Amino acid sequence: MRENWHNLCKFKHAMKQDTPCWNQAQGRLGESLAKKFLERQGFNVIAERYRSPFGEIDLVAKRGQVLLFVEVKARHGDHFGDALESVTPLKLRHFRKAVLHFLMENPEYQQDYFWELAAAAVRHHGTKTEIELVKILS
Repeated sequence: MRENWHNLCKFKHAMKQDTPCWNQAQGRLGESLAKKFLERQGFNVIAERYRSPFGEIDLVAKRGQVLLFVEVKARHGDHFGDALESVTPLKLRHFRKAVLHFLMENPEYQQDYFWELAAAAVRHHGTKTEIELVKILS
């Protein structure tokens, strides 16, 4: 994992940090790390980057009767504030609509499951990567 972050950091220096390519690469790496984190917690990831007319759900995972919908926010350092601060009320509204869209397209998950929404903050500080999963109250 460190090697991936190291390569991403090299790439960052070659580009401006706010370019879409940099953001996408950082986001994809964050999603990959969050997926591995969830799998280590016993979740089975059933969908990645699910697209709906209302937006994207980064990860959908299930463990037992729990279906977890996850918005992943990745940050390298604290330059742009905490990752979870970027989950705004507007983003949450779109996220909830995307979850409902997923459930309408996947009726097998409409019954017998508890649905939870969460944000996963992936923070990289030097050689340390930290992942925090925070449930969102619906």
